[in-house]
Amino acid sequence: MKKLIITIVFYFFGHVIPAQADIINYLVIERQAEPFQIQDGKGAHSGIITDITREIFKGSDHQINIISQPYKNLQRMVEAGEVNNWLTYGATDWSAPGNINLTENPIFNIRQELLVPKKFGFQFSGIESLLGKTLILIVGFDYPGIDEYIARGEINAVRMTQYKKIFMELLFRDRFTGYLELNTRLDYQLMQVEKPGGRIMPEDFYRYDLSAISPGYDIYFARDPRMPNDIQTLIENRIVELHQDGTIEQILDRYR
Repeated sequence: MKKLIITIVFYFFGHVIPAQADIINYLVIERQAEPFQIQDGKGAHSGIITDITREIFKGSDHQINIISQPYKNLQRMVEAGEVNNWLTYGATDWSAPGNINLTENPIFNIRQELLVPKKFGFQFSGIESLLGKTLILIVGFDYPGIDEYIARGEINAVRMTQYKKIFMELLFRDRFTGYLELNTRLDYQLMQVEKPGGRIMPEDFYRYDLSAISPGYDIYFARDPRMPNDIQTLIENRIVELHQDGTIEQILDRYR
C-alpha cells in the first residue's frame, strides 16, 4: 500500500503552489474550527474532518496539500479562483466555500445543545423557559430557531470566543443561564478541560438537546466543482465505506 504523503502548502510572494491532477488542496480554517480541524502550536494537523480526509485518500496516489488560513482568506481565494482542486467541509445552509458542490453522502450529523450549570437550579423545559434569560453564544455563528427570539429581544445574548472562559463564567458567576453550542464541539471542549480535581468538570453541567427548537443538520465534504470526476467519485465511495466499517464513528470517538 502506497503511503499517503501529506504536505503543507507554503506561500511564496502571496501565491499558492499550483494544484496538479493528483494533488488535493485541503482547506483548513485557522484557529476557529476545533474539533473539526485542529492545528497545534507546531503546525501539526488533526481533527475530525482532517482525520477523515486522510482516510479518504489513504492508499491512493493523491497527495494532500493543507492550506491553513483564516476563513475570510479561504473564502476569497476560492471565489477568486486562486486555488484549484480544493476540498473542505460544510453544510447546505453555510456560506461559501462550505456550501459548494457538497457530496451526496453526509459525513455525520450535528445538533445544537444548551449547556447549563447545575448549581444555579435552572431547568430547561422548552423555548419559553429561555425568555428573558441571557445566553452565551459563539462569535460568528448563527443559531437557527434561536436567532429570531434574540432579534426580538425576548432572549438576551452575549457572544464570546474562548470556551474555557465560558465555562468559568457559567460556574462561578450567576450572570448567564447557559451556553449554546454544537454537540460535537461541546464534547471536545468538555474533554479538553476535564482534569481530576479540576475546577471544571462535565458533571457540573446539564446538557439539553435543542433539536426540537433548532433542528440538527448533516455535515458534508464541499469540493471544487472543477475537481476531476474520478476523484469526486472516490470521495463519495470512501465516505460510504468508512461509515460501513465504523471508521468515521471511531474518529468521532477520539474527540469526545
